[in-house]
Amino acid sequence: MDLREARARTEIVRHPWELARFEVVNDILMQHFDADEQLQVLDLGCGDTFFVENLSQRFPNSTFYGVDIEFKVDDLAYYAETFENKPIAVFDSLEQMEQQRSVQQIDAVLLLDVVEHIEKDVEFLQMLFEKNYITESTKIFITVPAFQSLYTTHDDFLGHYRRYTNKTLVKTIRKAGFQKLKVGYFFTSLLPVRLLKVIKERIVGKDQESTGLVEWSGSKGTTNIMKQNLIADYKISHFFRKIGIKTLGLSNYIVIRKGENEKLRE
Repeated sequence: MDLREARARTEIVRHPWELARFEVVNDILMQHFDADEQLQVLDLGCGDTFFVENLSQRFPNSTFYGVDIEFKVDDLAYYAETFENKPIAVFDSLEQMEQQRSVQQIDAVLLLDVVEHIEKDVEFLQMLFEKNYITESTKIFITVPAFQSLYTTHDDFLGHYRRYTNKTLVKTIRKAGFQKLKVGYFFTSLLPVRLLKVIKERIVGKDQESTGLVEWSGSKGTTNIMKQNLIADYKISHFFRKIGIKTLGLSNYIVIRKGENEKLRE
């Protein structure tokens, strides 16, 4: 969960989208790494650390670094104590991580719904490209919201500059010097829901301060059903892609690295 959203709640109730996205990204990661590998994983824009905490259970031999510029001094102190005996460390900047840890090689970088928050996205990715611990063997996993035409109040609240298509996402990473390994959409079933919201906002106007994860208060049973439906949505789309049928979705993902293109993994 974005820290801005987390601070808007007095109690964290995970949205089924967030829970399902974790399973989607974990599945994509498992296509590139084995669970028992000793990986160095960097989660840039890690939010309230939900992702790295859960991913550390799926990759128990790996080390995780969480970086988020929204972290305050109290946040860092809290997480330092919480993760004292775990292979997880959090920082408020890459510079702080580099000063406090001797990081020689990062195997996986997570940029999960982060790039859309950055005004100069190409420059940000170029900065990452220049880091000496980002090598040709490093794989970078990016998710972003899809389709600028679906921009709503929630994007404004979260501080988004844009939404992407597969084409614009590939163009962005190539400008920064990276090569595409795999790209696609996910969560097809959420497209009609978002489209209805766009139509409503165009008719009624943007009169809400926030939407989405902040407002979720569904029961545990409802949350689980919706989560499983979204996971099934992703699996169905993945099957269609394997047989050559392209699908759309409310989110994009892309896997990239330095160097020459690899054969795309479908």
